[in-house]
Amino acid sequence: MGSPGLAVDGNRSPQRASRFCTKTSQEDDPYWYVDLGYSVTVDHVTIVNRQDFLIEKITPFDVHVGDRTDVTKNPMCGGHHRFCLTDTEHVVHCRGMRGRYVGIRLPGKKRTLSLCEVEVYAATNIAWGKPTVQSDVAYNGVASRATDGCRDPDWNSACCTSTPCQSNPWLRVDLGTEVSVKWVVIINRQGKTRRRLNRFELYIGNEERVDRNQRCGDVIYIPTNKNKIATNCNGIRGRYVGIRLPGNSRTLSICEVEVY
Repeated sequence: MGSPGLAVDGNRSPQRASRFCTKTSQEDDPYWYVDLGYSVTVDHVTIVNRQDFLIEKITPFDVHVGDRTDVTKNPMCGGHHRFCLTDTEHVVHCRGMRGRYVGIRLPGKKRTLSLCEVEVYAATNIAWGKPTVQSDVAYNGVASRATDGCRDPDWNSACCTSTPCQSNPWLRVDLGTEVSVKWVVIINRQGKTRRRLNRFELYIGNEERVDRNQRCGDVIYIPTNKNKIATNCNGIRGRYVGIRLPGNSRTLSICEVEVY
């Protein structure tokens, strides 16, 4: 069986599920929950489903948020939720429910619960649907894919951007107005091309030119076993959030940029 900790290890890959996803035995009303440590406000919960013979097993499922370790005794976030067969992930909006524990439960007899990743967010992604531009476009990897809400790391899903190979490629998100940025989440591609994004820089400010704004942290690396990284920007203010790859002969390809 897959260890419960695999759902919060930062690895969102739905492939090779036996290594990266949780799994219960077949049982009545199986459940899983995460302890956030203290009661928080939950804006939404993102669940990544596996992509193999168990793909249909998760539907329908319930999300519970509250302060009890008994999942079923906490309030339910919406009704029963369903995955489409074409989706690798599903976002459940909890609209400010509070709780220390976030639980996933499969109602019914003889069911198997398997989760590749569960992410709990306390705020709304303010980058969703915002205008984007990048230094150039290759392979139809247009900049707007970075804020379209699709986080699938597979290039064939048409969710990821791409520049050609060039010097110092960049991508910029226009938030429309100056805001305080706490976190920026970057979803990287999977497979061999994931290494392209390593050693990138993150900028926030009011200048349209990316590298004229304040840099958030140092040069950023994404661990090889993960395709997502969250960077704490400690409230840097700005209208634009930019990603830049310093150096020659580099290709910038990103599947999603989220700003909180």
